[in-house]
Amino acid sequence: MKAGLAVLALVVALCAAAATASDSTATSSRPTSILIPLGPPFLFEAGISPQVLSEKEREPIEVSLGGQQNAVAHGTLREVVLDIPADGNIRPRSTSWCPRARIEALGTNEARRACREAIVGRGRAQVALSETGVPHETVRLTVFNSGVKDGVARLLIHGEAGSEVVLTAVKVSMIHREGFSAEAVVAIPPFAGGDGQLLDFQLSFDRSAAYAVARCRRGGFAPRLEMKTIQKEIWKTVMLIPCKPLS
Repeated sequence: MKAGLAVLALVVALCAAAATASDSTATSSRPTSILIPLGPPFLFEAGISPQVLSEKEREPIEVSLGGQQNAVAHGTLREVVLDIPADGNIRPRSTSWCPRARIEALGTNEARRACREAIVGRGRAQVALSETGVPHETVRLTVFNSGVKDGVARLLIHGEAGSEVVLTAVKVSMIHREGFSAEAVVAIPPFAGGDGQLLDFQLSFDRSAAYAVARCRRGGFAPRLEMKTIQKEIWKTVMLIPCKPLS
């Protein structure tokens, strides 16, 4: 299966997803996660901290995301589209930004130094550099805020697979659908000559960057997720993720 460095996540991150938590864990500083079975070609997980949120004002949240290759999957992921519930959103102007041209011209370490003020998240991915699944390699991921153009917020997930710089683009547009505030589109590029495979990933958006924000009015979020494969398959799901209003 061919898959680009991903994602994704991000995307899921921007939906302000919250994991189920008891009163004893709701105030924990560490994000908790729940597994979200989506079917081919990937399984995603997401969590936020804190899980207890204001009912009125959106506040910065830490978002953790992850995913792993579905063992029974046959499709090659091409695009992920996420509808973000109205109680969650992003603030792309809350932090510095760095132009895409500058980021893509640099390796991971150089990009981190040159655009460190624009970093909103970090993580890692496990990839295979051939269709046979070997060799495996761990790739560091860095999420950069690359600004707003024509009203569309842009993120770049930067990583190096072998000697190749791989950029996963995320575009977030404001929308006017009932119950939703924004739509995030993640374009997943090929790598390793088209033979690379994403095996799993973990990604975290820093609360201190204040890029993702959320409030809790209804006791939960219901982001809609659509996955498209190169084989022209479309997989849709609604994620039901609870939160707890601040009393």
